[in-house]
Amino acid sequence: MVCKDEKAFKGAGLEFIFFSGELVEIKIDKISESATLLSWAENLYGVKKDKPMSFFLDRPKAEWRWNKFNSTISYSIQPDIDNQLTESVIIQSARHKKLFEEYGEIEDKALGEETNE
Repeated sequence: MVCKDEKAFKGAGLEFIFFSGELVEIKIDKISESATLLSWAENLYGVKKDKPMSFFLDRPKAEWRWNKFNSTISYSIQPDIDNQLTESVIIQSARHKKLFEEYGEIEDKALGEETNE
């Protein structure tokens, strides 16, 4: 519903992450026969010139990032067991770094309490 006009997202899973009511991260996952999310990401963030050699294999497995002024964008691709590709794009807000740190501290504290039980 959110991205219905974005053809690259057809069949993709989208996850919106909020901390303290603020959108801080968007995750997009897709299984396909070609690197459709990569085409979408490069149209928005620029063509990545120094792609790892493993990206060009018949069964590509690679990842890289774009660092933009207000966000970090991570892309990954790997083959799945059915000879299709699993792609992932994570767009993380750089403006909300403090919220990520606070969330990490909460998670670390909760994990510590779990191990003490």
